[in-house]
Amino acid sequence: MPVKPIVITATDLSSLDSDQLLSRVGRSSHVDIRLDEPVRDDAFKFAVLVSALAHDSRRLTVATPPRRSRAYTSVQSSLLGTLLWGMADPEPLDLQTDQLTLTGSRASEASRRFCAHSSQLSSNTREEFRDDLAVGLRGAGIRVSTQQLGEIAALAFEANSNAEEHGAQRLESPEASVLRFIVVTAYDAFGEHVAPSATHYFDAYTRAGHSREKGWLELIVADSGMGMAFPSYYRLAAKSRWDAANIYDENADVERLRLQLVLEDAVSTKGEWGRVLNRQTAVGEGTRWIKFLLGSLRGYASVRTGRSVATWFYPFASFEGRRRAQPDSYMLGNDELPMYGGTAWHILIPLNTQLALPI
Repeated sequence: MPVKPIVITATDLSSLDSDQLLSRVGRSSHVDIRLDEPVRDDAFKFAVLVSALAHDSRRLTVATPPRRSRAYTSVQSSLLGTLLWGMADPEPLDLQTDQLTLTGSRASEASRRFCAHSSQLSSNTREEFRDDLAVGLRGAGIRVSTQQLGEIAALAFEANSNAEEHGAQRLESPEASVLRFIVVTAYDAFGEHVAPSATHYFDAYTRAGHSREKGWLELIVADSGMGMAFPSYYRLAAKSRWDAANIYDENADVERLRLQLVLEDAVSTKGEWGRVLNRQTAVGEGTRWIKFLLGSLRGYASVRTGRSVATWFYPFASFEGRRRAQPDSYMLGNDELPMYGGTAWHILIPLNTQLALPI
C-alpha cells in the first residue's frame, strides 16, 4: 500500500520556520511540496528542509504552477526553484533527493542570487575561492565593495570548505553523492521577516542607530552530511571502543557539549574524517576565523546542525567602533530541536553600498 505523503504547501513555507517544517515532515518517507502559489522568499528554510530530506534519501515531489503564471515566476526566484530549475522538465517534478546534484550555477536577476554546488568553488586556497566567488557574484549582478569582498570571500571559504571536507561524506554510504550547496543573495533591505535566531542581532543593530533599509548580503552554506558534532564523537568512540558511536543516539546535552568543543576548542577530525582540501586554515581554527571575520564585517551567523543551533554576531556595544570584535563564544540554544543530520550556515552581512563597485 502506497505511503501517504506529507504535504507542504506554499502557505506552510511562508508561515513556518525551518524547525517547524522539519517537525511537520517528521519521519515520512515521501514529502510533497506544492508550490501552486507565490511564496515568500526565505532561502534558509528551503536550505534546511531540502538538505534534511536529502540526508535521509527520502522521496521529494515538487509540483510547480504553470510556466506562464506569476506564481511560477515567484517559484523560480526562490531558492528551491533555483535548485530545481533546469535539472528536469516534467511537471510536476518528481525525483529522489539523494540523486539531486547541481550541474551548474544559476543566477536569478530578479532576486540577485548566486547558487552553486559547493564543489564548484575552490576549497584549496582563499585566493582561488575569492576569484571563483567573484565570477559567480558578477554573473548574478551582485555588487560588493572591493573593500569587503576579500573578507566576505574568506568567511564563505571557511563554511564552504567545511562542507566539502566534512559534509560531503555519510557514514553509511561514504561514496555516495551528498547534497551540498552555497547560495549568496543580495537584498536592498530587510523587512520584518527574518530568521528567528537573527532577531537579537537586528534589535541590537537598530538600537545602535542603524537602518535595515540598506544593502545586505545573505550567505547560505548547507550540506546533508553527518553534522558538526558527529565526526569527532564517532572517532573518539571508535578509539575508546565504546558501544555507542552515534552521538545522535545519545542525550541532546551530549551532542550540545560536543558541538561546543568543535566550535570553540579547536576539536577537529581533519585528516581523519572526510577529505583534506584547505591547508591554509590551521586545524580546528575555522569556526574561530569565522567569528573574527564577522567582527570585522559587523555581521551575524547561525549554524544549524543535529539537534542544535549556535549563533554569533558582532557585539551591540561595538557597532560604532573601528576595532574588530573580540571573539566571544558561540551561543548555543538550550532547546532540543528537530533532528537535522547535516550542517547549515546562515550568515548576514550589512553592505557599505557607498563603496559598492562592479567586481
